[in-house]
Amino acid sequence: MSKGGKKSRQRSVAPSNSPTQVAISKVESSFQGPLPPPQILQHYDEIVPGSAERIISLWESQVQHRQGLEKKTIESDIRQSYFGSTLGFIIAMFTIGVGSFLTYIGRSTEGLATIITALVGLVSVYGWGSYQRRKERNIRLQD
Repeated sequence: MSKGGKKSRQRSVAPSNSPTQVAISKVESSFQGPLPPPQILQHYDEIVPGSAERIISLWESQVQHRQGLEKKTIESDIRQSYFGSTLGFIIAMFTIGVGSFLTYIGRSTEGLATIITALVGLVSVYGWGSYQRRKERNIRLQD
């Protein structure tokens, strides 16, 4: 039957006094994950021989690429952290040295202010970094 309840005028093989019914169904499959399930891979391989192996090989190369990028990112973060800590230490020691020198030559107010400023800066940077790491851990735990 077509829209509006009218009978179809197409010829059918069935006898004229029995109604012809046609059922159309649409089957969709979905999957979650990086690779299709084995049944789907098998169907790919039946249609295009060797395609399942190519799909798996492509997935493996993508995984290796992603792991390489993650490794480079982690190494860069470690190097940057080390460089930042070293540079911060050098600047702090220089500033404390300047403050000590100022105190030694009789400018104790300026010298103490310089030393206190350097120490407040070090504590602030350490505190802020600890806060950010704790915040990132909490975000990861929520996901």
